[in-house]
Amino acid sequence: MKSKADLHIHTYFSDGLDSPEQIVKTASIKELAVIAICDHNRIKGAQKAQEFAQAHPYLGVEVIVGEEITTVNGHILGLFLKERIKPGLTAEETIEKIHQQKGLAILPHPFHFYIGKKRGHVSAGKLMDRLPIDGLEVICNSSAASWWANMKAALKNASSMHTAIGSSDAHDAHFLGHGYTLFAGRTAADLRLAIEMKKCTAHYHFWSLSDLYRYLHTGIQNLAKYYLGSGKRAEL
Repeated sequence: MKSKADLHIHTYFSDGLDSPEQIVKTASIKELAVIAICDHNRIKGAQKAQEFAQAHPYLGVEVIVGEEITTVNGHILGLFLKERIKPGLTAEETIEKIHQQKGLAILPHPFHFYIGKKRGHVSAGKLMDRLPIDGLEVICNSSAASWWANMKAALKNASSMHTAIGSSDAHDAHFLGHGYTLFAGRTAADLRLAIEMKKCTAHYHFWSLSDLYRYLHTGIQNLAKYYLGSGKRAEL
């Protein structure tokens, strides 16, 4: 049996629109067996989602505590975390801290327009072959324009041979599963084994016109809420 996982999702604890509880409910409807909440530089939303999923096992969703960590070289995803990792380190230092927690380090959207890199530093994408990452996000279906950057990531990975990860990078529950990782089994433990053994595959859904309209509409709300401080971004 193969199952779907979406390993890059945001809640309103960073720049997403939805609560952790709503994310879990929507993941159940979309038949995602495993999800990872990876809010920017915080894990509280992921912890709440995990607690909710564990309290409602009939939903059939297992939640991984993750974090999208801002490094000077760009963003790094930490999966299976126990504690928050502070931003501002190098990519290599951040990956070391993830591994110290026995977590997995994933390089997300290495060739997208915005990768979170600090000016004057080399991007994590260019350092990819030197970084001890556990997987590469070759599908980050965060917008309809992501196909070009995803193609570059997939071509790069043809020689790098990292575990291929597919994610939605959803900031709106509607887009959960627009990118996903297919793996053998059903549980987060099964998924972890598949990542470590390089036996999972990355997939995506095509964008519809209604998806585009919703993305443009909610994207404005998203930015306003996050950058004007009306969301929960202060809660780490």
